[in-house]
Amino acid sequence: MEIDPKIIAQMGSAVTSPPDDGICCPLRGSPKQLAWAKDLRKRTLSNVWPVSVAAMLRKIADSSWWIANEDIVNTLKFKPPSEHQMYGNERQPELPTAAELETHTRKAQASRRAAQQLSVPPPDKTVNAATGRITFKPGPPTEQRISDAEKWANSVAQQPDMAEAAILAVLYKLYKEPVIKAALKRRAEELLAAATVPAEPGDVVDSNLKDMDAIRRMLT
Repeated sequence: MEIDPKIIAQMGSAVTSPPDDGICCPLRGSPKQLAWAKDLRKRTLSNVWPVSVAAMLRKIADSSWWIANEDIVNTLKFKPPSEHQMYGNERQPELPTAAELETHTRKAQASRRAAQQLSVPPPDKTVNAATGRITFKPGPPTEQRISDAEKWANSVAQQPDMAEAAILAVLYKLYKEPVIKAALKRRAEELLAAATVPAEPGDVVDSNLKDMDAIRRMLT
């Protein structure tokens, strides 16, 4: 059995005989922890310890400390307990102050508002000129917005220049550095200027013009 050299040095002056478990402090923990820790403590204190060390061990009330240091029974080595693990120094839960609660509430409300703004577009507002009553038209559902985004991506993909301009516009939104944003915007505008609008009647021309307008708005 290996014994900590510091304990051997202390044994020359004062030792204690195995103590009676009745002089030990009560243990804290779950029923399973209590049974385990009590057995560990009893076997640990059956060894010969310096008086000061034995007194300290008897005052360790946290069952989790005994379980974490279960090798103490054989090695006589252990990690010093924290202050709150000692008897009479139980750590009480810290309750938030009124100011902390208010701050937490404001942050939670702001997070909810931000989430709502991201998931639901601002509704259209209509003002009745006669009554002054304001009515709101709900925005499109999420599924429709996703479908519209997919259709737009498929549409711009039909022309390489417009597809590249769309990608650059997205990157323009993501980057924060002014120099990079300026370069991305300049290149996207060059591609839009070079993009050709098919000389076909109807929806094809209208669709291309709408795609180009959407990209230009992303660059603002």
